[in-house]
Formats: sequence, structure tokens, C-alpha cells
Amino acid sequence: MRFRAGFLLLLGLYAGIVLLVSSDAFQGDEVLYVRFATNLTKGFYSPPDHLNLWFGPGYPIILAPFVAMHLPLILAKLLNAALLFLGLLYFHRTVCLYTEPRVAYVASLLLGLYLPFLGQMHLLYTETLAFFLLCGFLFHYGLAVGRGSPSRRHLFLSAFFLGYLALTKVLFGYIIIALLVVFLLLSLWKKDLRFRQTALISLLALLLCIPYLAYTYSLTHRIFYWGNSGGSSLYWMSTPYENEFGDWHGREAVRDNPVLHDRHGKLMEEIDNADGLAADDRLKEVAMENITHHPLKYCQNILMNVGRLLFSYPFSFTLQKPSTFYYLLPNSFLFVLTLLCLFPYVLARKLMPFEVHFVAFFFLLSFGASALLSAYDRQFRPLVPLLVFWMVIVGTRSMEIRLRPEVSRPRRKEDALTDQSSRALSVSS
Repeated sequence: MRFRAGFLLLLGLYAGIVLLVSSDAFQGDEVLYVRFATNLTKGFYSPPDHLNLWFGPGYPIILAPFVAMHLPLILAKLLNAALLFLGLLYFHRTVCLYTEPRVAYVASLLLGLYLPFLGQMHLLYTETLAFFLLCGFLFHYGLAVGRGSPSRRHLFLSAFFLGYLALTKVLFGYIIIALLVVFLLLSLWKKDLRFRQTALISLLALLLCIPYLAYTYSLTHRIFYWGNSGGSSLYWMSTPYENEFGDWHGREAVRDNPVLHDRHGKLMEEIDNADGLAADDRLKEVAMENITHHPLKYCQNILMNVGRLLFSYPFSFTLQKPSTFYYLLPNSFLFVLTLLCLFPYVLARKLMPFEVHFVAFFFLLSFGASALLSAYDRQFRPLVPLLVFWMVIVGTRSMEIRLRPEVSRPRRKEDALTDQSSRALSVSS
């Protein structure tokens, strides 16, 4: 009952935040997600007259029923609270597979109170859906691969969660392909059932994305074309100019900022009237030229990008903001705890379940891929349950914390002499 009450209190907190903070006005990418959902209700995804595959269809598919039935979008925002709650339940059950329930409960509550989750829960963004999908994938993967006898049901469910994650955040489409290649090669090198199962899950997840990839192929005639936002992200990440740190800028920012307009205005005007595919190609072309001619600056931008992923800092042409502490404080704890767990993990690596190694690899692959493109803390948030899961299992299986016995305070010389006299008298007697 105590466990259930703690999770229900979190659900009430999430719903209260959504109801109190939400507004009718769209913010940021909300308008784009709703626009894509509206397109789906009309029988298409990308507009017929102009290629636009800026986002994957995973989240717009969920929003489409709300749009089609003209339901208040506050209900779709409340869905964020439900998804975060269900993701926590998945996370709790996953950790229970590897450690005692009390540890899993504390870890789940702490994860549920992670501040960056709460800050944008009232927005129609993909992060809570991605969090739920990753937690679901983690649970079903553990049951599909972690047991001696494979479970088809959990194998297919883990593939579904991973595939839908790629449809929600297309970066994970490339992660799936990388997983498939790596674990196929590993299964050829070593006859390990877990390697084959992981490769099969990756293949099934990729097959789930085939209808969408077939749709993008019909528009672009390119295989495995996930979206046309990558060129823009890579272009801003490759910027060679001083005092630009690789963060993304929209057309309005380029128009309104004289420095950005002088440096990038000509290229932005060039692609304004271009088709989405041609604009994506052009931006990738310029980005590769920048990286080739200024590799050190690109490496510097990657370091800045890691800072934005973890701490939402730094941003070009932006003064320091107190809101940075909102990300700095919780993620500093995560960063330090991760470093503390690294040495025990290496020492006890042979004692760790295979799934822990897989989660570490999956996290590094996803985080590393995110660091190569212009990213924000939003890209890091869905990965947090993977990191917390890894730290909890490493901590419980390779470390033990003991409190030292109470040490008495130093005694005075007079007390020491008295003790010596007492011992002398006792000996003589």
C-alpha cells in the first residue's frame, strides 16, 4: 500500500502541474506537432505541395484522435502525466528484476521527482512519450533476453517499444540500425543467444518502421530517409564562427540578429524557397565543408553540445540565466554519481547481468549520437532512466556502504594518566 500511495502522489503532482501551468497558446514545437497531427486527419503527413518531414510521425499519430474529434488539447497534455506515470511503473518493475523492491521503489520515486521532467510536462512535446517507450523497452528487453528461455511475447513487445521510439524521435532509427549491425557481427563472432536475440529485436523494430520509411521513399526516392531536419541540425552544429557554440537557430533568429544575418543570412535566403529535400541536402553539404575545414571548431562545438545536453548551457548570444540551475543541480548529481560508479563497474563487470552492459552501450550510443548534432536538454531527458537503472544495479551489485563505528573523542592527558594509574593498581593487587 505504501508503494502504491507514493506513485499515486506522483501522478497527482504531474496532473496538477499540467492543469495549473498549461495555456491555450502554443509554445515552441507544439504548433508543428499539432499541424502534423492535423495533416494525418486529412490523409497525408507531409504537405503535398512541399516536403516537410521535420519530425517523425510517432507523436502526431497519438495527437491525431484528439484533433480529429476536436477534443480539448488539455486532455492530450494530461496524457503526458499518464505516460510519465506509466513509465515510472515500468522502471520500477524493471529494477525489481535485479534488486530488492525497496531499492527499486526509492530509485523510482527519485526518478519521478527529476526536475527537468516537470518543467515541460505541460507542453505537447515528445519527451514524456519517449521516456515511456524507453522504460517499456527496458522492461521487456530484460525479460526477453535476461532469462535462460526466450520469451516471444516480451521479445516482440521490446521490438515494438524500440521501433515506436524511432518513429517518435528519428535519431533512434539510426541507433536501431547500429544495434542491428553490431549485434549481428557479435553473434557471428560468438555464438551467444543474447546477441542473436538483440539483433532480432533490432530487426523487428526496424520492420515496424518500414511503412514510414516506404512513405518517405515515395517522396524522396531515398532508402532509410527518416526526416529532413538533420541537415539544419548538422549545419548549426558545424558553425565555424567565433562565439557560436553549435546551438540551433530558426529563421526568425537569423533575421533579427545582425551577426547571425551577416554570417548565415545568404544561405538561409538561398534555401527559403527550396524544396525540403533540396534544402536538407544543401545544409548537409555546407556542414560537411565546415567540418572538413574547421575540425577543431566542430570538436569544440561537440563539447558545448554536451554541456547543453546535461546542463542546458551554453547558448550563443545568450546571457547567463538563473534557469540554468534547474538543470545544473540535478544533472550534476547524476554526473558525479556516474563517475563514482565507473570504477566499481569496471572491476565487477563480470558479475553484472548482460542487460546492464547492453544498457550502458545503448546509452553511450544514443548520447554520443545526440552530441554530434545540435541538441538540447530535451534530448538527454528520455535517456535518464537508462542511466539511473545502470547506476542502481552497479551500486547494489558491486558496492557496499558501511558506517564506521563511533570514534570516541580524544582524551585529555589527565584522563590518560588516571587510566594508567588504575591499570597499575589493578595489576599490583
